[in-house]
Amino acid sequence: MYSSLSELVSERARHESTGPSSAVDSRPGRLGPATVEVDYIVGQLETSSSGMLISTATFSSCRANACVFSGKWQYETTICSAGIMQIGWATLQCPFTSEEGVGDAPDSYAFDGKRVRKWHVSCTQYGEAWAAGDVIGCCLDLDRGEATFYRNGRSLGVAFTGIRTMQPNLAYFPAVSLSYAERCELNFGAQPLQYPAPGYQPMQAPPNAGVLASTSYL
Repeated sequence: MYSSLSELVSERARHESTGPSSAVDSRPGRLGPATVEVDYIVGQLETSSSGMLISTATFSSCRANACVFSGKWQYETTICSAGIMQIGWATLQCPFTSEEGVGDAPDSYAFDGKRVRKWHVSCTQYGEAWAAGDVIGCCLDLDRGEATFYRNGRSLGVAFTGIRTMQPNLAYFPAVSLSYAERCELNFGAQPLQYPAPGYQPMQAPPNAGVLASTSYL
């Protein structure tokens, strides 16, 4: 877990100089390891290598290990239970507690399809109710300063505008908050996105054809 972007940059430089070339994703506008995964948790979350999250506390939050500061980026969340979850983006400065999560602080933005609300310090109506099995696309356009959410490939409209960009120590991480017993599965790009939004890149670079072919035999 990184406490500042400078630590993340230092870790990236270390991998570039000593680790394999595949250890770091050097696409412009992005910082962090090539393999994106949850690395910071507040509360109690059960995690799996497939990206499944299960909250075993009243309210739990997590953040991924890679962030973006320019460009257009996407990840997907499969809704496995239809309860209260806040799914979106947060900076390192967003505090997670037993009562506050993604979207409850400045520089964090979230969608909750249970309450049909968008969250950025306060909440307002947005989108439509989700159901178990839905795939929510979380899209962040840092060239325009906008965040948009998709439900099964259909845009719910621009949720947020005026998102701060291009400032020191300001970058956005995929982040999720879940109430007790709620479940979701994150796909940062290790598997092909089910509903890629035009013009957006997955947080994790997609696997090449050789990797996909080899895994089909496993």
